[in-house]
Amino acid sequence: MKAILAALTALHVGCAGPTNDAAPAPKPAPPAPAAVMPPAAPGTQADDEPPATPALLQESEAAASQRDAARPACTNRVAIFDGSLDVGAADYASPDGAMIAGLDDTVSKAPRLDFTLDYPFDKPFTGSVAGAITLRRIIDEVRGGFRHMYAGTSQRAVPGMYNKDVRGTYGRAFHVIGDLVIEHIDLCGDRWLELTIGS
Repeated sequence: MKAILAALTALHVGCAGPTNDAAPAPKPAPPAPAAVMPPAAPGTQADDEPPATPALLQESEAAASQRDAARPACTNRVAIFDGSLDVGAADYASPDGAMIAGLDDTVSKAPRLDFTLDYPFDKPFTGSVAGAITLRRIIDEVRGGFRHMYAGTSQRAVPGMYNKDVRGTYGRAFHVIGDLVIEHIDLCGDRWLELTIGS
């Protein structure tokens, strides 16, 4: 996430489409709902929030970078995973189709490791992995945490961008679950996991 703000700027340039100073492009029609969803719980979808704009997306990414910088330092760091793994997928393959090595090797003898998902939503989710701690189990728990965060959310198109305005129990995000990838998983002092999630 440390390079996310720079990436967002590049993404904005690449995703915003051509600019035309003469006249703004017409707004796209709102998307049809993908499925019937139960009403949002009180306080989960504030229709009075400002509409999503590129500037609001940049503010959201800057806030995520600040949360990232405020994390406790990872001491005695041990890299467990370094690559790209789709959060929304069910398999354990890298983008080139190769299976991740060492999925079932024990990575820690600790009885439990905690982790925090603080991107892309405003509010964090805290999860844990207990028992036999393998890379496969860590990935499964992280994916389960994201599925929990995205459960019951609503999505709206962001005019002029590929991003979606996602709202739910964990606040607001500007990426759907299919946008997210696990880039790094580090073991910190055999006590907790530090994750880097990209989009």
